[in-house]
Amino acid sequence: MSTKLILSGPPGTGKTTYARALCNSLQVPLLVTSVASWLEPGYLGDVLKRMSKAFELARENAPVILFVDEIDNIGSRFGGRREQHDDYWRSLINRLLELLDGTAKTDGVIVVAATNLPEKIDPALLRSGRLEKHVAIPLPDLGALTGILAHHLGDDLAGVLATAPSVTPKASDTVSRHHAHSGRDADALESSNRGVCSDA
Repeated sequence: MSTKLILSGPPGTGKTTYARALCNSLQVPLLVTSVASWLEPGYLGDVLKRMSKAFELARENAPVILFVDEIDNIGSRFGGRREQHDDYWRSLINRLLELLDGTAKTDGVIVVAATNLPEKIDPALLRSGRLEKHVAIPLPDLGALTGILAHHLGDDLAGVLATAPSVTPKASDTVSRHHAHSGRDADALESSNRGVCSDA
């Protein structure tokens, strides 16, 4: 698999949960950071230090997944939105490119970035060898929502269906089919919530 990927989708679609499930599947820790936390100090030198520290910590703890949230906040060099501070943002993007290229030489570090707005990311960050694998996570459709409810209701599902004021045959069949599979899926979902992940 690619060691660098980007997750995109509307808020609440499970991008962080995806990263946690991935770390459970690979049995490695999860280190969580965000562009917002990098930008907190404001001064360029301090921001660059925070960025570098996150990647340094990942290398020291390899094998590990480094999860970078809100990656779109780092902006693009081609958006034309920050002309008066172009040098500042260009320096940040260039440093992130260097850090991503550096992880290619480090075994055991997987970088997973997340965004609600993939179109705002600088194209250079998405090139081969960087955040090259794009995984879009859309809002759940009816089948997915049914599966989520069936999983969380568990043994209570039959009682809920029995007391429902009106359930269309199609919806009832869909819920029943997901319930039949929920036993098999439960272990996998449980491991997503309790596995070996640890935030840092």
